[in-house]
Amino acid sequence: RSFAAAIDEREAAGETLETRIDKLKDIDIVEAGLDGRTARVTVKIVSDQFNVLRAHDGSIVDGDPQNLIEKTDFWTFTRDTRSNDPNWILAATGTG
Repeated sequence: RSFAAAIDEREAAGETLETRIDKLKDIDIVEAGLDGRTARVTVKIVSDQFNVLRAHDGSIVDGDPQNLIEKTDFWTFTRDTRSNDPNWILAATGTG
């Protein structure tokens, strides 16, 4: 919900967020478990990237497209183990 709200706010302001990943430096499973029939896996992703927030006229509000930063993200996926659907659902994201 908060993710969708942030997107809605940017759209209402006429802003766009551009993210470019230059290099994936490291990917690790940092946690995995089973809660009843729901499997949960958290992946740590370290990358070099840039994020640029642009106003409706294309001017830069935040970020620098020429300056890569190292960013660490944590993505948590879930899946019902009894489901025939092989896809995992992105349940949470975070930075660290």
